[in-house]
Parts: sequence; structure tokens; C-alpha cells
Amino acid sequence: MSLAAVTHSCPVPAKAGIGLRFQHHQAVLDVEPDVAWMEVHTENYMGGGTPLRYLDAIRRDFPIALHGVGLSLGSAEGLRAWRDMVIAQVRSGEAKGGCPLGSLAGQLAETDPRARTLLADGFGQWQAAIGEGLRRLRQAGQLPDGTDPDALAVTLLATLQGGLLLAQVQRDTRPLETAVDTLLQLARSSRPDVPAGSGVPAP
Repeated sequence: MSLAAVTHSCPVPAKAGIGLRFQHHQAVLDVEPDVAWMEVHTENYMGGGTPLRYLDAIRRDFPIALHGVGLSLGSAEGLRAWRDMVIAQVRSGEAKGGCPLGSLAGQLAETDPRARTLLADGFGQWQAAIGEGLRRLRQAGQLPDGTDPDALAVTLLATLQGGLLLAQVQRDTRPLETAVDTLLQLARSSRPDVPAGSGVPAP
């Protein structure tokens, strides 16, 4: 399929995204570069302040892809921080846009076999990263011994995608919060020492 055909048939721009660095914040606002999206390291913005204010301004003009490189899912605190970060990001964007990867899949999976393969690989890497974190949680005694981390990772990823879609169409983060919190509560409450309804412990 030619670039012209992709551009004509798909609303997603046939352009690359770029990594957003601190030293480029003001330049991006001033110049508005001709790129499709921006990628940021999530941890760089969790402290709030000036970086987060810049990100809030930039995301009004560009889709933002979050890349968590240091946020560990291998502890109850890390899992809770990850959950809170996802909800906060969706809320800050007024629940618009959904998941960038999921949105691309909905638009390209049935029309571009190569794009579908790349998207499947992206979801696979995401699933593997979640599964590794859940495996560490099980080893730390935060999940039942019989838990299959890979199966739970698929379930969590599917829950996240469905919750993001519902949040997008309803412009409300509550469906996403309910979906993710319910799954995490079910996973933890199956431990004999965790009473039902206790959910994921706060940091």
C-alpha cells in the first residue's frame, strides 16, 4: 500500500512521532513541529510542577504516548502507582483519544497487514512487561501461588483497553477506574489472607 493511499484512507497522519525532552518543551509550543505524536517517560512528570504544566499544554495539540521505563509493577505500591498514573493521565486529557495503540489497531488492523503485525507485536511487548511485573508480585506473595502471570497480564491488558474505550466514548474515567479496580481486587482477594473488598493497598 502506498503512502498516499494510507494518508487518504486513514485519519491517522502518515508521519512519525518524536520523543519529547525537557529542553524542547518551549520550542515545541513555539514552533508546533509537523509530527504525529509525542512520547514521554512517565516518571519524568509524576512530580508535577513546571514539566507537567508544559506537558498539559503540549498534549492539547499532540497525542501523547506514555513510556514507563522505571515504574515497577513488581510491588503493591508500584501497581497502585501505575493504576493512579493511568487514571490521572486519562482524566487530564478529559478522557479523549483513548489508547493510541488501540486506536491505531481499530483503524489499520483490517486494512494494512503489515501495520496489524506491528501492532500485535507492540501489544505483545506490553503484555510481556505487565506479565513480568505480575510474576514478581506473585514471588513477593502479593498474588496467590497458583496465579498465571501471563494469563492475568492478558486479562489486565484487555480490561485496560476496554476501560479506555468506554472512558473515551463516555468522556468519563469512571468506567476505566471500575474495570481496573475490580480486576485488581479480584486478583488480590483470592489470597486467603486478603479479605474480599480490600482491593489494592495504597502506598
